[in-house]
Amino acid sequence: MIRKIMIMLLMGTLLLGSGAITALASEKEEAGAERERGTVVIGVEAGTIHELFQKFEPEIERDLGVEIEFKTWPLYQSYETLMLMLTSGEAAIDLTTFLPRWMGDCGIYFTDLSKLGDFKKDFQVDQIVSGFREPYMLYKGKWIGVPFDGDTLVLIYRRDYMEDPKEKAAFKAKYGYELAPPKTGDQYNDIAEFFTRPDEDFYGHSQIFARTWENTTFFFQRLFEREGQLWDRNGNALIGNRIGQEAMLDYLKGRAWAPPGYNEVGWEQQRRLFFQGKAFMFAGWTDGPKGAADPEQAIDEVRENFSVAVLPGKWTYMFGGRNLGIPENTPNDKRDAYEVLKWLYRPELTAEMAADPSTHLDPWMYHHFDNPPLYTQMAEVGSAEAFCDAAMQSIEQGIIHIYIRFFRRYEDALATRLAQAASGEMDGVAAIKAAQDDWDRITSEIGEDIMVPEMNEYLDLLESIGYPVP
Repeated sequence: MIRKIMIMLLMGTLLLGSGAITALASEKEEAGAERERGTVVIGVEAGTIHELFQKFEPEIERDLGVEIEFKTWPLYQSYETLMLMLTSGEAAIDLTTFLPRWMGDCGIYFTDLSKLGDFKKDFQVDQIVSGFREPYMLYKGKWIGVPFDGDTLVLIYRRDYMEDPKEKAAFKAKYGYELAPPKTGDQYNDIAEFFTRPDEDFYGHSQIFARTWENTTFFFQRLFEREGQLWDRNGNALIGNRIGQEAMLDYLKGRAWAPPGYNEVGWEQQRRLFFQGKAFMFAGWTDGPKGAADPEQAIDEVRENFSVAVLPGKWTYMFGGRNLGIPENTPNDKRDAYEVLKWLYRPELTAEMAADPSTHLDPWMYHHFDNPPLYTQMAEVGSAEAFCDAAMQSIEQGIIHIYIRFFRRYEDALATRLAQAASGEMDGVAAIKAAQDDWDRITSEIGEDIMVPEMNEYLDLLESIGYPVP
């Protein structure tokens, strides 16, 4: 009897063990099985970045087994289009570009990328330049995007004129100091004035005066150069105070040294005027020097004779560039979008994209700056080292772009007043005072209970980098 019981127990144990082994094998088989990949819809503004993604489309589909589709929109309708999709029931896109300056409005609608994989390892987060890292990737504790374009402002100028002995002597005789890249706003103005030569169809600088989202950047640069203020701690706008008025008048002075038709000059025209030899210098984003070295964009006289420096002043206003992120309400599997994002973020590929003059992308990772020969066209004409040094210094002294909620409304109001002043429709002082009133009205309409905490959070951020705040 005991023997029968022992045999039955042994058989039961073997059966249980067999079941456990079968279950374990089944789990391993399931874990090892390839997940069926699906579609990834990429949302992007029409133009060079869309074309870049299209170039990679066959490789991505081959390597990852996904199907890539695109949804595009005009550059200057990006904010409205993206917000409409993000706030709808389904975004219709799985991976998209967005500007960090919109984080206050759109950040809540993006997926925390750290929930989809080994985020910091997958995207070499420690290699992303610190100025583009937490301020532009982290929103309310969520890693909502990775940089894909590292905009900051630098000064691009004609080295041949700057180093010409006759020009140097004439400049010193007129202004009493040596001709060199400007260290102050007054020096910038002197140099722009000196090289304005309408009879030669040559002007001191090209600057954005058209009513776009970019014209505010150049006002803010002059404001922060003077350590001006946006709001006080109670949410009252300060851009129309004495320093704001000085910044506005300085911005408007630039009309005297700009080529004819300056009121229609936006980002593309600003670059082109310099590339075609019409201007001595321009303050532009870090894709500008790449274009200046490109024989398909710039004439040889410019291409072979330009250099790059930091803008005047202690602070540089950072535009912020672009991020790539995955919306919360994607139509397809987020894991596929994450894999595509990882594919795009391979170190050698990000370096290639940052160096390519046709992409208009600006460097954003340390290895994009540590290797000047990466920028082959600039290296050929002796401008690569100056570019890398100036761009990195600009980021290190950068003012983080204003990304509070509803800032687009404030920015639009300011852009309108700047354009009215630039066209002569309004006096400069009256225009900036009107912009201050606009800002206070917008705050009142949205609600001080909403906006004042947002403003103070941004002021805290400025204070943390050493910028004086009220």
